[in-house]
Amino acid sequence: MDAMGGGSELRGQLSTGRARRNWSWAESAGAGDGLPLPNRKLLPEVKPLEHGFGVPAPGCPILARGLAVGTPNETETGTAKRLDIATRYTRERRRIIHFGLVSFPTSASAVTYACRPVPAPACLTAYYPIAESPRPALPISLSGSPRLRRCDFLSSRPAAPWPLSPPVPPPLLAGEMELKPGMSALVTGGASGIGKALCIAFAQKGLFVTVVDFSEENGREVATLVQKENSKFHGDLRVPSSIFVKCDVSKADNLAAAFEKHVQTYGGLDICINCAGIGNKTLVYDDTSDGSRTWRHAVDVNLVAVIDGTRIASQIMRSQKKPGVIINIGSAAGLYPMFFDPIYSATKGGVVMFTRALAPLKRHGVRVNVLCPEFVQTNLAEQMGHKIINATGGYLKMEDVVNVTMFHSPGISSNDNSLPAIMSHRVVHTLSHNFRNATRVERVRLRLPIEPHSALVKIIYAGVNASDVNFSSGRYFSGNPKETASRLPFDAGFEGVGIVASVGDSVNHIKVGTPVALMTFGSYAEFTQVPAKHLLPVPRPDPEVVAMLTSGLTASIGLDKAGQMTSGQVVLVTAAAGGTGQFAVQLAKLAGNKVVATCGGESKAELLASLGVDRVINYRNERIKDVLKKEFPRGIDIIYESVGGEMFDLCLNALAVHGHLIVIGMISQYQGEDGWKPKNYNGLCEKILAKSQTVAGFFLVQYAHLWQDHLDKLFDLYASGKLKVSLDPKKFVGVASVPDAVEYLHSGKSVGKVVVCIDPSYSQVISKL
Repeated sequence: MDAMGGGSELRGQLSTGRARRNWSWAESAGAGDGLPLPNRKLLPEVKPLEHGFGVPAPGCPILARGLAVGTPNETETGTAKRLDIATRYTRERRRIIHFGLVSFPTSASAVTYACRPVPAPACLTAYYPIAESPRPALPISLSGSPRLRRCDFLSSRPAAPWPLSPPVPPPLLAGEMELKPGMSALVTGGASGIGKALCIAFAQKGLFVTVVDFSEENGREVATLVQKENSKFHGDLRVPSSIFVKCDVSKADNLAAAFEKHVQTYGGLDICINCAGIGNKTLVYDDTSDGSRTWRHAVDVNLVAVIDGTRIASQIMRSQKKPGVIINIGSAAGLYPMFFDPIYSATKGGVVMFTRALAPLKRHGVRVNVLCPEFVQTNLAEQMGHKIINATGGYLKMEDVVNVTMFHSPGISSNDNSLPAIMSHRVVHTLSHNFRNATRVERVRLRLPIEPHSALVKIIYAGVNASDVNFSSGRYFSGNPKETASRLPFDAGFEGVGIVASVGDSVNHIKVGTPVALMTFGSYAEFTQVPAKHLLPVPRPDPEVVAMLTSGLTASIGLDKAGQMTSGQVVLVTAAAGGTGQFAVQLAKLAGNKVVATCGGESKAELLASLGVDRVINYRNERIKDVLKKEFPRGIDIIYESVGGEMFDLCLNALAVHGHLIVIGMISQYQGEDGWKPKNYNGLCEKILAKSQTVAGFFLVQYAHLWQDHLDKLFDLYASGKLKVSLDPKKFVGVASVPDAVEYLHSGKSVGKVVVCIDPSYSQVISKL
């Protein structure tokens, strides 16, 4: 936006539907604002739409009077409700009296731009989507049906009262990563400015802090201040609560040694702040030196050291297999040009783009953010001329920058009083294979306090399985029908992921806010209380992790233990495009085997081909029996079978000498008027005896001691990109939608894992930290 006179409007609106790759702009700004905003020529071409709505293209920044930026991707813009930004410029001068933020969850890496009070001849009204965004840019209500709420966060009069509560920017450390005494942080550039302020703020939360800086005098002073604050939380310690490490961050060995010292002292790393930065007094195009002490050094400190620090920190956090947060200190100069220091602007722009490109780290539970403040009163900023500072509205308060970083937004708390009094869950009230008729939703009071050895988990996603109908009919309980009926009503659902909301007094190994998976009865609920020993810590409570539970673990452990799979074998997977079949084909392929898969339908066949299956048999186009007999005359070495009935007979006849047939289910026999009926397989013993074959049943419950190891293996494969997780695109939201999801699974139409989003307010969370 050029600094041109006149009054006009800047409008940008998000509409529902498929994302369009354009964004409507109209130029305007008040004369004499002195705010260095991007030139119009750098912005996307104006393309008005007939209905007046548009969405920003992926990667295209949203800019409004220096407010924060966000760049939505196509998937998220396609589901957003509506964003309406209208800025009306007048000739009068106003002041921004609070932070402003317009952001979209583009990835695990987020950009947060702290705006300070500046002269601004504008009144901005923004409408935010609040129905499908669990952690919106502003802390507005998430309850109720989809709707829009109006937030005014530029004052139309210098002393006008707020019609609503002032909006607060989202925290970079808050949410489900609760800052607790005993956690540790490493801060580069911690001896002064923003770094020093954050060190003190961490100390006030009881965190151990390593202060990394080149200034030994200032660094030791900060470490002493941190220790003083920490004394309020910690008594006698074997190690100091804060240490200082003298370090030239531009030297890789110095930086690596600082991280090593921190880990040796505190045993790990929870938070890393890459804050070290310097300015460049000589304009690069006037610099006649080799740059080793000027612009090249600035690049090494401001950008290369940030990259290296992020690299080292992320490796430490991943090796711990615990959530972690990295915050890179950027600058508003990385969002728009700073003409009096192009190198500083270039390096900070590099920090912004580097951070945003770290989305894959979200798979490991590592959240990476970049904080981009305007001028803060630091030693570096004081080198700027007062004319420049004053022209842009003066300094941003240090406490505001700290609040952006540290402010703890509403979320799950360890305080039981913050939990809802009432929760919904689905229970089986009568024994029937008809899941819809057998279950109902009940609203009950949350049972508090939590039992000493238990944990309360807020369920975010629950997995749907073919055997849900067996569970609702009482098949998985020992005893006669009368004894099983005496258990009614009992909770339905047996796999899910969520966040630990509270723990019993005797639970020490798991903390509130920890993402966990569970495979115990009761996952079709908003909250469930389970023995803490049964919880499986996971990097993130994503739907992909749900797929890895019953479906993924059955494939991983079943092929290993029941199938005794090695390499160089022929492996057949039936119903291969389902929740567990997708894992079986990929694990068999990764082990170096030839994989054959059956399915019914072109979309399923396409999925299996994309997963690397060597031979896909679409039984709607060709007969499975004929294909196996013709193309695999020597038989199949391992068969992963879940259909039952005629398919079991066909597979048994196709089994090779010494072959293994793994029976994990029989979905074709689950449905019907009377539900699951056992079937006789005449001649089974004779057949397996004649060819030294093995027919092995596999029931996941009996392998609980292997769950964590195999879940870690699956997640590592997924995080490295070697394993794909296919989720059925059909959406099921809330406890009430579970019967629809179960029936959809049994319809044969599903492709991939069917998942129910129990809590839609978390359905688009990018990072649970």
